[in-house]
Amino acid sequence: NMGWLDEHITSLNRKGEYYNRIAKALTAGHVDFDFGDEILLEQDGKVEDGMFVAGKCSYQVVVVPGVSNLFANTVKLLKEFLAAGGMVIWLKPYPVMIEGERIGSKQICGKYGDIREVLDEEAFVHTVEHEWELTEAVAKCTGKDFTVRNASGAEDGEILSMLRKTEDGHILFLTNHDRNNAHQIYIKLDCGNAVEELDPLTGEVCEVETVADGEGVCFTRTFETGMSRIYFVKKIIGAGQIIKEINSVEDKCGI
Repeated sequence: NMGWLDEHITSLNRKGEYYNRIAKALTAGHVDFDFGDEILLEQDGKVEDGMFVAGKCSYQVVVVPGVSNLFANTVKLLKEFLAAGGMVIWLKPYPVMIEGERIGSKQICGKYGDIREVLDEEAFVHTVEHEWELTEAVAKCTGKDFTVRNASGAEDGEILSMLRKTEDGHILFLTNHDRNNAHQIYIKLDCGNAVEELDPLTGEVCEVETVADGEGVCFTRTFETGMSRIYFVKKIIGAGQIIKEINSVEDKCGI
């Protein structure tokens, strides 16, 4: 019995690989995200103050991957979210069914035969063809509170991150996922100008010397294999070292 070659199993494996590619693209671009569950959204999903809310979490942007079907409740929430000024990014192909019923099946003729028959044209301004385009699309919608780049100026996908907002600033966690190589990285923060670094292994905290400009601060670090650091970032008037006026943070950090 070659059960593992059954099309139902292999199709599920392909779908799993697809979502893994999405997750890898977003984490490599240092975008924090959660996967949504439509069943849970029926219970705890709502739109409030222009944010898409799921339980105790709220989101500025919703990414709809290339799924065939959406729940009717999900479509309703997306409509409300868009009407409230929220941003939806669509990863093609567009959904073609709602509650298992093909969109446009009851119409004499449909222009698209997909979710574009249901939502306004403006809802699809942010549409991408490939997973690797998602990071840039999210950045265009929300901007970026920080970047972690390598010597070539590209986002260093081996440095994984998580950013959380606190009452008085932000907490940024970085770890080197590469088990074979150290990485020299250039960290730019737009969410604050005073930075402290915590070594989670020793508990030692030290102030970070940064270079500042009108937009934020930057500093360099070498992350050894498996190394992790936590940064406490705050906005303090007069904080930061302005070494000299230079046109870009890239120049200051030597990128």
